[in-house]
Amino acid sequence: INRIKSLFLLSKDTNACIQKVITKLSESENEETKAALLKGLASLLEQIFNIDWAKMHKPEIQNDFSFYRRSLEKHSSHPELPVDDAVAGHVSMFVAQANPFIKSIITSLETRKREGGTPEIIPFLSNFTNMCAASAYAAQKGNQCEDNVNMLYAAMTVCIVLYDSLEPNGAFTKHGRIDIKKCINGLNSWDSEKKTQYLNSLKYSTRTFQKAPNSVQKLFKD
Repeated sequence: INRIKSLFLLSKDTNACIQKVITKLSESENEETKAALLKGLASLLEQIFNIDWAKMHKPEIQNDFSFYRRSLEKHSSHPELPVDDAVAGHVSMFVAQANPFIKSIITSLETRKREGGTPEIIPFLSNFTNMCAASAYAAQKGNQCEDNVNMLYAAMTVCIVLYDSLEPNGAFTKHGRIDIKKCINGLNSWDSEKKTQYLNSLKYSTRTFQKAPNSVQKLFKD
């Protein structure tokens, strides 16, 4: 239960960090600073993907917390409850998500979008996605460190999921901001077991994949 609570609190800190990085990127004119921030953001998104992927394959987490919540009524007066009843509802909603960290970021960015935060979040996500895709492919063909390629494709994947949730038309439209075919072709050309995780995430964690053109959907077929 303490671990679940820690992840819940970490997701809030992660959201705040991402918001700060996006704002800082819009304010900074120093190219070295921007490059460092973008690399840091990509690394953070990679970790977020890994946490959500691990959680997705541990359904017992939700069962454990559900049992704990049912037990709260009997032990509500205990002075050292790891999660009290006031917070338990929020944590329960968090662990109920297939991708709790990504879902939490989506909620946070939806608020930013409604409030007209700077920079506009949709163009930022699309630009960052396309940049990660191009950089990953170049690194892959240049035989650069595999860890760097993996980080860039992970960040690209998370950004596509975020963009697909926030952009009304989704990420798979023919003339969208994201060059989705380039992103998928890059993954397909990558000789790594991780690519299956990223492709499956794009298929099953996005809102509009089922509406994607046939020319896009066939890129996911073996």
